[in-house]
Amino acid sequence: MKRTRQIAACLAIGLAACTLGAPLHGMPAAAATVKCATHAARIVNHPPTTLSATMNPTETEIGVEFDVGSDGRVRGVHLVHGSGDAALDAVLKTSFQSWTFTPATSGCVAFSTVYTTVIPLRDDVPVHPIGPPISRDGGCVPFVGLFIMPVPHDPAKHGTAVVNVPLDAAGALAGTPTIATSSGSATLDTEALRLARTAQYGFNTASNCTPAALTYSLELTFL
Repeated sequence: MKRTRQIAACLAIGLAACTLGAPLHGMPAAAATVKCATHAARIVNHPPTTLSATMNPTETEIGVEFDVGSDGRVRGVHLVHGSGDAALDAVLKTSFQSWTFTPATSGCVAFSTVYTTVIPLRDDVPVHPIGPPISRDGGCVPFVGLFIMPVPHDPAKHGTAVVNVPLDAAGALAGTPTIATSSGSATLDTEALRLARTAQYGFNTASNCTPAALTYSLELTFL
């Protein structure tokens, strides 16, 4: 009879054991005149994952990178190190896509960036110490972390702008950022372009991904 078991978020819970990493380059302190809180992302929803008993992890924990949007949704997932079972890793990556976060904010602007965490497998999940090598993502491009420097904006204006930011293989600005999706406000779009031009970018190289030139989709939500 096929057995199933759940891995808690951290995988069913055990979130105390999961430490969500800060953005790659940290975050600036909030200005004294700004009432909005400045904080890193926080996990707010982590549905449990039901797995087949035929899966055989060789590791007791996995390392995960989340590319988190300015609305707290997961835009992408990379495994820094896997469970040792490719089928298990694939199921977990799919499950992680449904997690949600409170997005990182600075100066009343929520922004997209990358966060890294270690997630232990639950104690009742048997671990087989002899097995295939640890599986990690390959053939991928690293997620982008950033540091932004917002200035106070009109609190009556709200919206989300998406900016296309060309980066070279070193994570440096390689061209002029452009608005991909307007916030609906010319003033906020102008500030979004300024933030994109002045931000510090960097590839998170903890995973097995290879840095390459790309156009980064920077999301900025003005609160």
